[in-house]
Parts: sequence; structure tokens; C-alpha cells
Amino acid sequence: MNLDFVNGLSKLMLSTAVLLASASAFVFSMSNAGALQATAVHLGMNPVVSFYCYSTNNTYTVPTGSDLIITDITSPDYLQIRADGSNIWTHFANYSNTSKHYALSTGFVAPSGTVVSCASGSGYIAGYLVKS
Repeated sequence: MNLDFVNGLSKLMLSTAVLLASASAFVFSMSNAGALQATAVHLGMNPVVSFYCYSTNNTYTVPTGSDLIITDITSPDYLQIRADGSNIWTHFANYSNTSKHYALSTGFVAPSGTVVSCASGSGYIAGYLVKS
């Protein structure tokens, strides 16, 4: 066998072994990812608010120091959501007796101290609280 060939093969195997060892050391040196701890979301890990409203019954008052971000609305019929008497959402029904669910990617805000209610119709409203 040619001595140059053996030396070249040895160097190739050694460099491959060093490369694999370096890559595995790099992978094992990475730490776990941590979630961003921000002050925007508070009151626990999952400050979810959910309530059912029918016409003007079952109102929800947003706590002082928090804003309610409404992200989910489900209604089988016509529904008007109000915040302190002003319309913030209207769902026009199709009267098919099937519920319509809206999952809003950003949602809309009901400010601190606001009374959220349904002016007409019925439905479920859900969202989460953020620090105002």
C-alpha cells in the first residue's frame, strides 16, 4: 500500500472524528430555552376570562389595573357586545341554529374598569387580562 494514501486516510478520519466531537460538544452545551418574562401578562400563568352574556344580563367588569383583551367570541345568533355602552363588536346572525366561533389573532381591548355586556343576543366571550 502507498504510504501517502495511508497518511491521507488517517488525517481524513482524524479530522472527521474531531469535527463530530466538536459538533456534539456544541449541541450538548446549549441550555434550555426560557420564556420571556414580561410584565404585560399578569395574575398568574393563564389569566383567562370567560363569561356568557344574554342581552343585558351577565356583565363583566374589567378589574382596575388590568385591560381585557377579547380574543374569542361564540354566538348562535345576532350578538352585540358593548363596553360601557359603546358597541365594540357586532355579529350578524344567519339563523341557521349553528354557533359561529371567532378566534381573533390580536383581539380587541376593553380598558380597565369597563363593563362588558351584550346589548342583544347571546354568546360566550373569552380573553385574557393584561396590565394596564
